[in-house]
Amino acid sequence: MTPERYQKIKALYEVAVACETTERTTLLDKACGDDQALRRAVESLLADRNEAKTFLETPAYRFVNDRNDAKLQAGQRIGAYKLLQAIGHGGMGAVWLAQRADEQYQKRVAIKLIKRGMDTDEILQRFRYERQILASLDHLHIARLLDAGTTPDGLPYFVMEHIEGQPIDKYCDAHKLTTNERLQLFRTVCAAVQFAHQNLVVHRDLKPSNILVTEDGTVKLLDFGIAKILNPALFPSTVAPTALHERPMTPAYASPEQVRGAPISTASDVYSLGVILYELLTGHRPYQITSTAPQEIERIVCNVEPEPPSRKSEVGSRKSEGRRRFAFLPTTDHRPSATSLRGDLDNIVLMALRKEAQRRYASVEQLAEDIRRYLTGLPIIAREDTFGYRVSKFITRNKTAVAVASLVSVLIVGFLVTTLVQSVRIRRERDRAEAERAKAEKVSNFLVDLFKVNDPSESRGNSVTAREILDKGAQKIGSELNDQPETQAKLMDTMGMAYDGLGLYPQALPLVEQALTTRQQMLGLKHPEVGDSLRSLAQVKFNQGEFEVAAEKSRAAVEVFRQAYGTEHLKVAQALSDLGLTLLFKGDAASAEPYSREAVTIMRKLPNLSADVLLPPMSNFGNVLRQNRKFAEATPYQEEALALSRKARGDDHPDTIITLGGLALLLSDGENPAKDYARAETLSREALERGRRLLPAEHPQTIYNLIDLGSILIKRDNAVAAETTLREASALAQKVLPPDHFRRIHAQHMLGRCLAAQKRYGEAEPLLLSSWQTFQRMRGVQDHWTGIAREELVKLYEGWNKPNQAAAYRITATK
Repeated sequence: MTPERYQKIKALYEVAVACETTERTTLLDKACGDDQALRRAVESLLADRNEAKTFLETPAYRFVNDRNDAKLQAGQRIGAYKLLQAIGHGGMGAVWLAQRADEQYQKRVAIKLIKRGMDTDEILQRFRYERQILASLDHLHIARLLDAGTTPDGLPYFVMEHIEGQPIDKYCDAHKLTTNERLQLFRTVCAAVQFAHQNLVVHRDLKPSNILVTEDGTVKLLDFGIAKILNPALFPSTVAPTALHERPMTPAYASPEQVRGAPISTASDVYSLGVILYELLTGHRPYQITSTAPQEIERIVCNVEPEPPSRKSEVGSRKSEGRRRFAFLPTTDHRPSATSLRGDLDNIVLMALRKEAQRRYASVEQLAEDIRRYLTGLPIIAREDTFGYRVSKFITRNKTAVAVASLVSVLIVGFLVTTLVQSVRIRRERDRAEAERAKAEKVSNFLVDLFKVNDPSESRGNSVTAREILDKGAQKIGSELNDQPETQAKLMDTMGMAYDGLGLYPQALPLVEQALTTRQQMLGLKHPEVGDSLRSLAQVKFNQGEFEVAAEKSRAAVEVFRQAYGTEHLKVAQALSDLGLTLLFKGDAASAEPYSREAVTIMRKLPNLSADVLLPPMSNFGNVLRQNRKFAEATPYQEEALALSRKARGDDHPDTIITLGGLALLLSDGENPAKDYARAETLSREALERGRRLLPAEHPQTIYNLIDLGSILIKRDNAVAAETTLREASALAQKVLPPDHFRRIHAQHMLGRCLAAQKRYGEAEPLLLSSWQTFQRMRGVQDHWTGIAREELVKLYEGWNKPNQAAAYRITATK
């Protein structure tokens, strides 16, 4: 088979796959004509595709028959694996179902091999790229690479987990998923794609057949055979193909920039996900591509605007024939109706499908977040195209006529504008000065009145605390400065953060929430001061243990600051650091690391930053690296952060206390090759003692310091001292924190571990059992802390010589 013949088969196959089944015959009649060999080749590939029962099909355009595959036979050994049966054949290679030849375990795997005769330098390089990409993507919803090697005759292969599942569109239909269930499943897909993007990998071939869903609802993203590495340092680049038929893609799901051969970014995957979401919601793709001509494919993908999903769904519902994917459903309860799609869902899908990459969602994460906001009834980011944008597109299409009309208009209007500008400018400056004077006077009067509480004549000789001053301000702020809402919002935010610093989170919350609402109403959703309020609200929610909400607000703050200041700005870095720390406490250290690393990278680039500004992101990043077991990298960050804090803020400062605790945890981690329990205890005791002197008696930070010290004492085999410390932590947590607060459950969990370490199993059991149940209810079965709590129960029952109970909790982990 010549290369030209192969390319022709490939191009026609791609288009045929994109068509509805009933349209393929007409397509092949027109495209093949009298070339029956061409038709048979394409029909053979289509038949192979329909028969494939697993995810590990090679990319669509590679499926052609090849006699060289006959050398592979069932029972043949490849490395440590025995081939069982072929489950996919392609022009580039083959995929076989296999199992371990040494019978160490019975789990079946899939092996992907290159065929002899297809081992050109380009294909070998692409195959190795795919193998390396999969090795770097360790994620629950991405098919895992298990092993790799080279056959005795020098051809590379790799071994992957074998997934039995359905393409996502077929799974949704077969299980009659509702609109919301489809959206939730789609968000899981987004999480896998976003993880790839965070690892600088663009998939470039997202489509339902590359997204399988197992019977229990687990999503698996497949086939990185044509993925692109965004960091050229990771792999050497190859020459980019120029002709449309030379570019590996599936046209029905390819972005306009892919079709044109323009540079590819993560926005291309956003577009492909938009096509998939359109199909999941309507049963149709946004376009029907029936031609193999490159110019026609480019015209449709790059120029034809898709109908809103609600309109497509409405039209489809009127068709009596059984072509529509959802037609078999017995009721509309399971079928996305035109009404349910109209509005927000239309806007979300169409924003992902915008022709211009820069006008789509900025990331897959943002797309998933908009869907989450829709599901929870919150306002979404996506909006219909504005009148101004539609006008600009009209101007682009009618440049000459618009230019003539504009010239005449400019001559008429120009003179009038010139005469008005000076008078308007003078009046504006005068009004601005008067407004600023009035604002300053209002604020001054408010503060003077507020601090009268410290006057002996007002306090009647009693000492007045900062808390009392704040309480008076909180009572007054709601009724004063109503004619200065922006100033009122700023003071509310400031007072809210003061309450937060005192550990009085219930008092802080209404102030920062009201400040955010006022700023959004007065300044708009994208104003930088709205970003400030989002950060404040995220911090309060974080301290209340509501990590999901805190992460949502931090993400929103990042987007606001990026739009206002660009990507490399101090406020962007601070919000990214907040988000990284929140994800860490949420139990997702892997997702936290890119955000924390980006925050520190941005700050390192900014000139003249003071040490106290640089300190929190460095300390946060060190904590994230520790949790990801990157101890050697974490240590210099934590050491530098502590040195900076002592120098810039002094020993008795809240930031120094927090940084002392972070370094202590790093040095006390049992997996850290450079662990130093003695120094960790010294640092932890210093943090606790300084916190007791500096902070209010019942400040939550004291609880955190007690828990950390108790944990270190357990590791130093000083369980008696640890018990005293952890009982104090648990008692204080029960007094000042709500029942489901993360730190309250954590204190209880650590006390249970301490008692178990002393073999006081009967006392430890209810504490460990209760903490596991609460973590599972609050954070989910798969959460990091839920897993830790379950492991401690297994250890408890093993030490207590109760093997049945221990086995029961081991089984729980596999469910």
